[in-house]
Amino acid sequence: MIEGAALPREWLLFSLFALVTLIHLWWHWYYFRRIAFSDPESHHESGALTPVSVVLTARNEYDHLSRHLPLLLGQDHPEYEVVVVNDASNDGTDQLLREMQRSNTHLKVVNLNSSVSFMQGKKLPLSVGIRSAKHELLLLTEAASYPADKAWVSRMAAQLEQDKEIVLGYGAFEKKPGLLNKLIRLDNLTTALNYMGMAAAGRPFMGSGRNLAYTRSLFYRLKGFTSHYKIAAGDDDLFINYAARKDNTVVEPAPAAHTVSVPDTTFAGWLRTKKQWLSSRRYYKKRDRRMLRLYKWAQLLFYPLFAVSMIVSGFSTAGLLVLGVFLLRTTSYLMIIRMGAKTLREGKICLFSLPGELILMGCSLLLSLSPVWMKKNKWK
Repeated sequence: MIEGAALPREWLLFSLFALVTLIHLWWHWYYFRRIAFSDPESHHESGALTPVSVVLTARNEYDHLSRHLPLLLGQDHPEYEVVVVNDASNDGTDQLLREMQRSNTHLKVVNLNSSVSFMQGKKLPLSVGIRSAKHELLLLTEAASYPADKAWVSRMAAQLEQDKEIVLGYGAFEKKPGLLNKLIRLDNLTTALNYMGMAAAGRPFMGSGRNLAYTRSLFYRLKGFTSHYKIAAGDDDLFINYAARKDNTVVEPAPAAHTVSVPDTTFAGWLRTKKQWLSSRRYYKKRDRRMLRLYKWAQLLFYPLFAVSMIVSGFSTAGLLVLGVFLLRTTSYLMIIRMGAKTLREGKICLFSLPGELILMGCSLLLSLSPVWMKKNKWK
């Protein structure tokens, strides 16, 4: 092969690889670092006495509610209520809630006796819960989640200044042994660094229903979930995508404001959960879809382009530059994950992040193919 003829191909591959890497570096240091390198306590506003309504829905969640409701009802906040919408449960949830209601003045129970709904998923029961709440500030979580600290309600409420309507909190997953748990926590961490970092940069596009606050007046002004009531997912991220703006949204990354959720225990179950969550992204605003698509393709192309470039270039000048760019991006990624895990209290997950990233990329490709073997997730 004539060396002169091969050079254009080498440098073309290098240029493409450098462009993809540049997208990664920009994303890491413009968005992710706003959370990864932040001081969580700097977000804290003291002295918040705003009344709060904590709202969650449950269908056959007896085990989760029996463990998590006492933590929700034991918050250090002067005035709050916990509204639980029992959506046609048949596992003893109604009896549990009646018993807990007798000894907890904070607890309000709303029973839905029929699961028939013109809305998909849990949007109807959640709407009922919001309309049953008596306070302006709504703090949303799930039956499978619990607050990491007794100050959770106070810390989330404190972020809602007069000109803010939405607070994005961090929803962690329980730390358990095994590869799947590390994968779930890494995926959750990078997702949070993305949406919380973009919100901190003035480009909010989603939130997690495991830890999310907004005002009831905002919910009514946007007519609740009616703009996407036929979509099963999206009671959290789609609503925030439609509602959030630079001037009305704030993030709260402090550990005392975290929630902790029970993770999936099977790989197939986690993939179904992730597939359902990703299904709502096609309904995001166009600018958000374009941004997310740009980052996704940069992720998917990074390692293949590196491998092809090294095979074609070898240890030529172009090949050495490719290797240098690869090491730069890898160092950047490890640094961001290390600091992000430290800030959001995710423990020692940095060393797993490189093989974990490759696995997550494979899962992303798998989910994009929409395999027929994957059962559709339904509201329990």
